[in-house]
Amino acid sequence: MFVATADRNYLLARIAHLHALDTDFWWLSMHALEKYLKAILLLNGHSAKNAGHDLVKLVAVVRALDKKINFGPFADPQITNLHWRASSVEAFLLRLNEYGSAQNRYLTYGHTASLDDLVKVDQLVWSVRRHCIPFKIELGEPGHERTFDRLQELVAQPDRWRLGGTLPIEQVMGRPETDGLHNSLMRLNTAFNPDGDLRVDGWRVSASNPPLAQWFDRLRSPNASKDTRDTSAEVLQWSLDNVYFGKPDRLIIERELLDAGYAPPSPPAPAPAPPAIPAAVGSGPASSGPRVGAKARAVLTQLWRTLRNGRNGGGRHG
Repeated sequence: MFVATADRNYLLARIAHLHALDTDFWWLSMHALEKYLKAILLLNGHSAKNAGHDLVKLVAVVRALDKKINFGPFADPQITNLHWRASSVEAFLLRLNEYGSAQNRYLTYGHTASLDDLVKVDQLVWSVRRHCIPFKIELGEPGHERTFDRLQELVAQPDRWRLGGTLPIEQVMGRPETDGLHNSLMRLNTAFNPDGDLRVDGWRVSASNPPLAQWFDRLRSPNASKDTRDTSAEVLQWSLDNVYFGKPDRLIIERELLDAGYAPPSPPAPAPAPPAIPAAVGSGPASSGPRVGAKARAVLTQLWRTLRNGRNGGGRHG
């Protein structure tokens, strides 16, 4: 469930990067690593239900299972024109958390991407995925079991990574070299294909600014006209009213508006309550008005709401 879907996310992440679809590269890379890490927890008797989506915290939880677990450090493959940038695993996971998070699905934070980001994802996936096994297994007759430490086997065999022939990555690697998906996996993959063709034909870097960044800049600019600042505030307020943001991001936008002197709009006045309808017979003290049952009471209430909506221009027509 987890490893197979993570494999597919990773395969698509590579395709996305190779075709400069960087928003999806970050999104898919984060989800692949999240699923691999949760698979490790599940395969070793721990729940993943409340594990969350923070990769830094997930790695810490997984590493706490056994001191022999280690993901990293990154290794510069020394490829001409790759333009490798040194980074710790934790710093890169923080980038994945930000660029690949659900909060960035609308480019709330924007992103940057370059070729060495793909190489780092390859190395992380390779390192984390090989740990998707039960760390200890017992074999033998009852009373004569032997415990095998499979983590120690990974330490003793640092190049070992295959999990079985039925999983997507192993299957794709077994396809002909002319296969498109095989090529997308193996191309410039220093982790899964270290002996392959690792030449860089053309280096690229991309950046995508957050769509709201220009409106923040105009709102803050001391040289902006009042009309420009008012328009910027309206755009940011419209975004708050119509686009989902996580609580921290909402607070940032609201604070920017307040700091610029724009108070949030007053909440709309509550709709008037429907008129009181007498209770059914036997359900309360006697009154001089007509008595109605529960069903009639519901019908009258709905009728009143329909009439009210009609006065306000709402409801259906036709």
